[in-house]
Formats: sequence, structure tokens, C-alpha cells
Amino acid sequence: MDSIPFSCVLLVLCILNIATANIDIDETTVQSWARDFGDRLKELSVEYSCIEELKKSYDDLSDLYTVEKINGTKMIETIADDMDKMLENKVKAVEKLVEAAEEANFHSPLETSEEFDADDIRYFNAMLINKRDGNDSYYDYNKLGGKFFLEADEHFQNIEVNITESTVQVPTNVYNREDTVLRDINVTEALDAVFSENYKNDPTLTWQYFGSYTGFFRNYPGVQWRTNEKGLDLFDARTRSWYIQAATSPKNIVILVDTSGSMLGLRNDIAKHTVQTLIDTLGDDDFFNVMQFHQETRYLEECFNDTLVQANSDNKELVKQKLDEIEPGYIADIGNALIKAFELLEKFNSTGNGSGCNQAIMLITDGATEEYTSLFEKYNPDLHVRLFTYAIGREVKYSDMVSRMACANKGFFTQIRTIADVRENVSKYIHVLSRPMVIKQAHDTVWTNVYMDTAVNKGLALMTTVAQPVFNKKNESFAQGILLGVVGTDVPVFELLKLTPPYKLGVNGYSFAVTNNGYLLFHPDLRPLYGDNDSLKPNYNSVDLAEVELSDDREILYNITVRNSTDTNQPCETCTVASETQTVELDEQNDIMSWSDEPTVIIKRRVLYKTTADYRMELRTKMVDRKHESMNMDVKVHTSNMKRAQERSNSYNFIELKDTPFSLGLAIVNDYGHYYMKPNVEIDEEGLQDLINLNNDNGTLAQAGSWIYCQLTNAEAKNMTKLEGVILKVNESFSQTGNPDYTLKCDQELIKHIIFDAKVTENLGSCWQQKFQNLQMANTRIHNPDNSSHYSTDDTLKKRNQTSGTPGDSVVLQFVGTKGGLTRYYLNPRALQESDFVLENNNTLQADYYTRATVLGNDSFLYSVPFDAGNYNNDTLVTASSIVLVDNAPAAAVGIQFKWSFLQDMFTNVTTNCTEEECMKCSDEDIDCYLLDNDAYIILSETQEKIGKPLSDYKPAVMMELSGEDGTLDVVYKKMIITDFQGMCQKGDGTDSAASILLDPFFSVSAYLRWLTHYVILQLVQFSVYDWLYAGVWAEATPTFHSYSYKPCDKVYTFFTHDPETSVTSMSGSIGCGDCEIGYSIEAVNGSNLFLLVLKTEETCECRKNVTSFQPEEKIYNNTEKCARKSVQRHRRRPETCHAYHDEENSDDCGGATSVQASMLMLFIIAIFAARLPLQYLDSTLQ
Repeated sequence: MDSIPFSCVLLVLCILNIATANIDIDETTVQSWARDFGDRLKELSVEYSCIEELKKSYDDLSDLYTVEKINGTKMIETIADDMDKMLENKVKAVEKLVEAAEEANFHSPLETSEEFDADDIRYFNAMLINKRDGNDSYYDYNKLGGKFFLEADEHFQNIEVNITESTVQVPTNVYNREDTVLRDINVTEALDAVFSENYKNDPTLTWQYFGSYTGFFRNYPGVQWRTNEKGLDLFDARTRSWYIQAATSPKNIVILVDTSGSMLGLRNDIAKHTVQTLIDTLGDDDFFNVMQFHQETRYLEECFNDTLVQANSDNKELVKQKLDEIEPGYIADIGNALIKAFELLEKFNSTGNGSGCNQAIMLITDGATEEYTSLFEKYNPDLHVRLFTYAIGREVKYSDMVSRMACANKGFFTQIRTIADVRENVSKYIHVLSRPMVIKQAHDTVWTNVYMDTAVNKGLALMTTVAQPVFNKKNESFAQGILLGVVGTDVPVFELLKLTPPYKLGVNGYSFAVTNNGYLLFHPDLRPLYGDNDSLKPNYNSVDLAEVELSDDREILYNITVRNSTDTNQPCETCTVASETQTVELDEQNDIMSWSDEPTVIIKRRVLYKTTADYRMELRTKMVDRKHESMNMDVKVHTSNMKRAQERSNSYNFIELKDTPFSLGLAIVNDYGHYYMKPNVEIDEEGLQDLINLNNDNGTLAQAGSWIYCQLTNAEAKNMTKLEGVILKVNESFSQTGNPDYTLKCDQELIKHIIFDAKVTENLGSCWQQKFQNLQMANTRIHNPDNSSHYSTDDTLKKRNQTSGTPGDSVVLQFVGTKGGLTRYYLNPRALQESDFVLENNNTLQADYYTRATVLGNDSFLYSVPFDAGNYNNDTLVTASSIVLVDNAPAAAVGIQFKWSFLQDMFTNVTTNCTEEECMKCSDEDIDCYLLDNDAYIILSETQEKIGKPLSDYKPAVMMELSGEDGTLDVVYKKMIITDFQGMCQKGDGTDSAASILLDPFFSVSAYLRWLTHYVILQLVQFSVYDWLYAGVWAEATPTFHSYSYKPCDKVYTFFTHDPETSVTSMSGSIGCGDCEIGYSIEAVNGSNLFLLVLKTEETCECRKNVTSFQPEEKIYNNTEKCARKSVQRHRRRPETCHAYHDEENSDDCGGATSVQASMLMLFIIAIFAARLPLQYLDSTLQ
């Protein structure tokens, strides 16, 4: 037998040594550590927070409050009634404006330009007011500018406004001294008095305005108009959703775009821009599709074949992106395209979906050789489909044919010569569709979907607008159905939210509202902005309720007795899995014959399931249908800016908001959310003194939340805190005793809450101060936002371990937050550490320390560190908080902040205090110890940078083991997957096509200046240099690099959380890592949300097994899934009115072969005037 080489023996021994390496962890030691550390930590938190004193205070003052069960039905009825009244007042304000505008026009003698002297007309142009020349004098700008008084007003988000006069904005493509424009501006000056009266009668009103069919926009209060960040003003009221929605009824539209060979070059660019602009005029109540045609006709977006889709922002953007793929060629077959369009409308209408109102075809071409009379007689004999035709190019062959086609089908013809003509000409179809409404004199009230107000580029806020159309009531123009414009007023969402204050809804409760399309009007998870610069998401206003109320999409097994229909007394199968009992009858094929409450069911292996996703769609459907009902649903909720997640059981109540398309909902958490502490105190002299003493007691400080306690004047709001405002108004009320005309303009229930909170927390100051009374006073600081320092500057982890000191040195802040929004706190006079706590947690009920402590429950403390704690090379603060429950009602959260280094010292003392030679310590080289919170975030680690980060970032294999990813039945952390349907993902290549400028109206300052200059020249001399000038702006181009670019996407997030009902609190084992193993043991820390994790491994063992990535990822859909998602028709409710036709409509005004242009002389004057202005005023010369 051959001898075995010595090297092989060594190799075998090495392998055996690795295989038999001791990675076992002494579980008894870990349990002892967790118990001892928890006891010390809770002792510190209880003592320094004075929680027991606060509980005793609630007991002692039990006669000053009662705990009641919340009646969700009654609550939502009360809130809805208040909202109905507020919204009704907005409608009344709009109705007054409509009446005033129509009356002013009816009695106006300015019928023609000869009847007034245009030179005598002056108005305040919002772009030209308060401009100064080199001598510091105000420019007059041909009676359009001058000095205009402006003053910052808190009610208008501190924008400088004039509440006595309005200003006028005129779009760039409209001449600001054109006769028709001047005449209508002069007539609508009568609205100023009504604007002011409306605001006086309803101080909650914000912006009121009138948008004219000629293009100008009268805005109240008067304001100086701002250009966008690129120096442009492309605002045109006629393209805004509130204008179009009020001017027309809903519509089904098919857009046909000619892509034949004659459409090459500039014509193709103009056609694509026309399609884009048409699409932009459509709203959520409209349905559309786009077909391109040459010798064949096909859909621009294949996902939308053979159907119309809702004109929401996602669908519109998807179609617009396809415009870049258009490649002209072949010969146009207009007849075939028209047939396809008529057949599509007929087929889609037969489904019962869509708008159910206006039907129209938009034909974009460069000419037609016939009128297709027989085709229209066959497919449109009753003219129920209007045809709008757009002739593209300066010279259009057979334009008369294209014109007659529109006139024969109750439409409108317009010629679009250049890209600069597109916006003005596209919108003309709106006034044709408005004719039946005008003739009927139907002043329908419309409410828009939610949008961000950027009209003055300051103070972004979510808004909805209520609007009504304004008609020309003169008899001679009756049959023409002339729309004068639209009036409207904004309703900020925050005004609605004022009626649903947090203290009424309780911890983790919230209000929300949806439109008739199921889209959110407001919701706490509606996130319209993204990125560090708060950029606006392109699809923020079409977020569906089903995309934020995320039910846990698992299947629920029912306790069901299934009986055969032939013998109802003989059970054929019984499934005892859950608590709910239902009876189902099956026929011989095991198909369901009946179910007692008719839920959605699925038969799977003869066991019946109901998915929780059904509840989500049930909630959505009922709210869209304006039901007044209630229901329960288990939901998954992300918190802390998508850093954490939890499951909740919510109770939902919902009701319609009368005379609007909106439905209001309330979500209240089951269990603790249904209990309400009602204070039984009076607003009297004693209560006032309690409020005054808040900042004068035992060195404690106090502040009230940023809720609406009392109505303050602008001056009061600027110069005092919320708490000082409450004291002022309560004190003022005593001086008005006996005055029948005086009303305390405060939320009196909330004032009673804060008075009671002041009483019940009164003794905390003494308790807090006693903890430090024997300590020498030292300088203290509370964080100043202007102070650049963040924390004290201990240099290293080792140094902090040596200098953290005693609790008296390390506890920095003691605090309590109450249901009434009161925060009371005490700063340790010895601590040199700064705390941002009070600034960052102004609203108690909505702060993480309060909401998470409530979920954790009574008698436990919640511990947390900032998510970015590991980014600092100095000490951070640990926040500890615990909820105080009074008869199941969350009353207050009390806690402390202390130095992280003190936590580490305490932990080190517990885990290294061992005298035996062989005992385990966290300081051992083969041992790693972590302190984790209940969401698997690292609270303490040997490595500074890991603090505040999720364990999955550093130990993914361990996280998989603890969450059962490897098939483990018992788990410490439950894995939760949440899809964010409002995600923004980085585009793959970081590049973009320069042709996408076509899809972005804000394409660049340089491009705009080229257009401005050339627009004037082009009107003076029709010359083909236009094509040359614009070739670099509109033609297909090579990709242009961008540093970053984002797109809307569905983003998948992975969360972990400890579920007290299903998760274990102790677990140990080993994790195979290929050629080595990791031993682990994890134990819950007593009285807290913390877990102690101990890992043991060889120094060289790096886990190289395949592990799951827990980073957020874009959800990728294949083409079939994409099309299915995009083309789905979710349940919606149509608007209640439709004005599509009227027998008296005069359709003779159907357009002409030329587009409206300013006079040659006037354009020449503009060109000269522009040349003499400073560069920064160039964008205003065509106003």
C-alpha cells in the first residue's frame, strides 16, 4: 500500500478542523445578558422619565376626563357635514362671479373695436408690474405696468398679494394689447368688487380667477407673476384642467395622425406636437386612443389595440412617448383610417365604458383629395360623432376638402403652419364642444382632480378647483353658443384637513378622499414630490385608492362546512382553520350554489378561500359609488419615510361629499384607536393660569403642536407661538364676557384638551428636576436651526466608552407628548449635548416616538436612534418612549433622550462582566454582538457606521435565517413585501433623446429665445428658413447625456418586523456558509422593543451563499403584464351631466383655411420694442 503524502494529511486535518469548528453559542448566557440589560435599561427609563408619576396623576385627576368609545359613523357624518358647508360656500362664491361676468358682458357697449379707444385702456399686467428702470422709476410698459402695492399674506402662503385688486396674466402667444383682449379685460374689471366681497364673506377662500376664451387670466388677489426656473412663462388658462373640464362635457376621442411620406420633416414634428397638445387637453373623465395611418392604419400603442383608455396621466404619457417612434412613409389612406376610427368608437360605446357623452375624431393631415361624403353618410348619418381637422404646413393641398369634412360633421377646421401655432389652434375644439352647454345655459359645477398649485412658483400645495363656465347671453349670439370663459376658485387640501384634526382621529388614524374615478384627492400616503429638490412626479394626480390602501394579499381560510346540494344534512368536507363560520352549498360538480353573505370565493382543492385583496377593491368600489357604509380591513402600512412597515387592522367609514364627485373616508385603528379620552374641564380663569404656567414651572418648557387651535391674524401668527396664541385668545374671551356678538374663534374641544394636559403633566417638571437637583449647573443649549453643529464632538468610539459618565451626565432631555398636542420637556442642566427632539417632533400624535410606542403597548419602552446615526463621528442620542394608556385610550407618550455612548457602556458592562476563564463575552474575537430594534435596525454594534442601518445591509444571510427565508418555521422577524405604486426609478442608461424636447414645453431658454425672435420674423416674411432654424430643436437626435433622470415605476420594498402574535422571541442555530458556519442566538430584551443578537464564527468565515437582496427594486413586468395593467378599466362613476348636442346649435362657424394672426404692422412694432428691452424682459414682449 502506498504511503499517503504528508501534505494530504495536513489538508484532511484542516478540513476536519473547519468542519468541527465550535460555533455553538451558550444560549443561557445570551438569555441572561438580555434579561440583565433589559432590567437596567428599563430602570433608567422609568426613573428619569417619571412615567409612574404621570400615571398616578391620571389616576388622581380621573374626575376630569372620561374615556368613550368612538362612533365612526357619527364622526364621519359630522365631519362630512362641515366639509359640505365649506365646499358649498366655495360654489356660491363661484356662482356670484359667473353672474357678475355675464352681466358685465351683457351690458357692455364695447361691441366692436371702433366703439372704444384702445389707447385709453390700461390694466395691471402681472408680468410687468413693479419693474424699475435705471433711474429706479417704475416702468409703465404702455399702460400695462407701474407701481402695484403688494404685501406678504400668511393666508396665501406668505406670497406678496394685493387683496383689493386683481392682476391680469396674458400668455406669451397672445398679444397683450390686441383689441379683443383689451375689450374683455376692460369688461371683467367688474369682477374685482365681487372677488373682494367673496373673500370678506368667506375668509377661507384662496385664489379666485377668470380665464377668458381670448387667453388672458384675471387673478385675485393681485400678484406679481413669476416665470419658471428656466425664465419662461408658458401658462395658458385655456389649457388648464379646470378650464377644459368646465367648458366641455366628458368625451371619447380618437386621434388620427397622418404618417404618410408627405409628412416628412417639419410637418411630422408639427403633427406630433399637435397630438401631444391634444392629449394634454384631456382629463380623467375622458377616453382616447391614437392611430397612425398611411396605406395602413395601426394603433400607436399596441397595449391599447381595439379600445379607448382613460386619459389619466400614466396612459397619456405612455402614448406620448410613442410619438418618437413615428416614421413617415408610403401613401395616406384617409378613408380607411376614418372607417377604423368610427368602428372603434361604435365598438367601445357598446361596452358601456367610457365617457358616455361627446364623441369626436381628430384628423391630423396635410391634405385630402376628397370629402368622403358617402363614408360619413354610412358611419355618421346622425352626426353623433364630430370631426375636427388639422391641416399641417404652410401650403396644404386640397385644404378646402379637409375643411369641408369638418364642417359636414359639426366640427372645426384649422390650419397649423408652425409649431408656434399649435397651442392656440388645438384648443379651438374646446369651444365647439361647449356650444350645446352654452345654448342650454347649463352652468354645471365641476371639481377638478387634485393638483399642485404652481401658479406663482411659491408655496407648493395640493389643490382642487371648483369652476363654472361663463356664457355670452346676448340674443344675437345665442345659437352660436359663445363661451366667454371659466371662473374658478382653489380649495387647498389643507383647508379640508383642518376639519379632520388628528386628536379626533387618534393615533395612526387618518382621513382620505377619492374622486369618481377612484383617484386620491388626499391621503397621508399621497406623495406628489420626490428627490432632494422636491421635484413633482408626473403621475401624482392619478394615484388610485387601491394603490395606497394595501391589504395583506394573502388568502384567508374560513371555517366552512360544505354541504352537498343533494343532501344538505350530510357534510361532504369540513375545514377547521379559522374562527369565521359560513355555510356553502355545492352542486354535483362542486360549484357553489349559494353563500350566505355572497363574498368573492375561490375553490382550491375543495377548500374555500377569500383573498384580502377583495376587501381592498370592495372599499374602492363602495367609495366610488358614494356609499355610506363601514367595513374592516387588515392593511400593510409603511412608515418613517419608507423605512419601516407594520400590519394594522383598520375600521373604515365612508360617505359622499354632497354635490361633488368626492367621497370621504376615515380609517381608525381597531383596538386602541377606538378609545377616546374626553376632557371634562372648562375654559376659565383657572385653565388660563394652567396654560400660562406651562413655561414657568420648575424650569420646564412647553410648546403646542402645529395644529389649528385658534384663528390668528397675520400679525399674531408671525409674532407668537401656537401656545401664546391660545393664551391670547382665551384671555381675550374673558374681556368679551357679556358681548353677544363675540365668539371665541378657537377649537374649544382642543383647547380643553390642552388645558387638561397642562393640569395632568404639572408635577412632571418637579420630578424631572429632582433627578438633577444635586448636580452642578452647566451651560445648556437647545438646538438652533441656524447653528451648524449637530452633536458634541467625542472623537472616537473608544473615547466615548471612557467618558460617557453617569445617568446624570448622559440623560439629555425628558419629555412628554399628549393627545392635545402639548409637548412638555426639561433640559438636563449638566448636559452639553444638543437635542433636535422638540423641533423634529412638533405634532405629538403623528410623531414616531408616539405612534410606535402606542403599537408596542403599555409597560414597555420603545428605543430608537436616527437612521443616519452611523454617519457621524461623534455621539448620537437614543430616544426612549412609552405610551400611557388610560382605560385602553392612548393619553400621552413620555420618555427621555440619552447619549448613545451611555447605552454602549451599559451593554458592555453586562456582556463582558465575567470572571470565569472560559466564559463568553461580546468582546471575544469570534463573537459579534448586535442590539436590534423590532424592525431589525441596528441600535448598537461594534462598528460605528452600522448604527441606524438595517441588519440586512450587513448580514443578509443572518436576516434570511431570522425571517424564515431559508424555510425556517419559527421566525423572529416577519418579512413584509410592499409595492410602492408611486415609485420613481432611475432610467437605465442615464441618457435621453433630444427629441424628447418635443414632449417637454419647458425645453430651454435658448430654444425659447430662438422661437421668440423667429416667430416675429416668420409673420413678417414667410420664408423656409424656419425649417433650418428649428431642425436642431425638433428633429430626431442622438442621445443627450443627463447626470440623472427618473421615471415613474412600481418599486418593491422588503421590510422586517417583529409580530408579537406570530413571531418567536428566542431563537438559536447555525447558518451554513459553504465551507464554514455561523452560529447565532437571539433573545428579546425585557420591557423593550429590542433584541440581542449574538453571532459566532471563525475569523476567516465569510458567508458566500446565495442571499436575497433586500434593497428596493423596480418591479419588472413583461409585455403581456404591462398591457394588462395599462388597459384595465377599473370601476368608475361617470359625471352626472352630459351636453353633447343641441338642435339649435349653429355649426356654420367651423373654421377657415387661415389661422388667426396679428397684424403685420403690430408685429413689426413688437419686434422693435423687444430689441430695446433688457434681455430679462424679452419673455414678456409678446404678452
